[in-house]
Amino acid sequence: MKTIKQIFLLILVYLLGMLTFYLFSRTTYTGMTATPEMVRCLSYYRIPFYFSENQRQVFFSRKRLDQVNTFCS
Repeated sequence: MKTIKQIFLLILVYLLGMLTFYLFSRTTYTGMTATPEMVRCLSYYRIPFYFSENQRQVFFSRKRLDQVNTFCS
């Protein structure tokens, strides 16, 4: 009986971990081409961003998309 409880608990912890990973790994970022003007504008307005691996795109939160379109168009 104790073994069945341990297996059930292990499965439950595994499923909760998978659910947590799914909820936090959904993409909430959008990207644009990393021109010098775009990087300068994002830095000037202190909009948090990061570069792609090849540094050809900048990514920022979708919540900031309206702000980027307003200031950096």
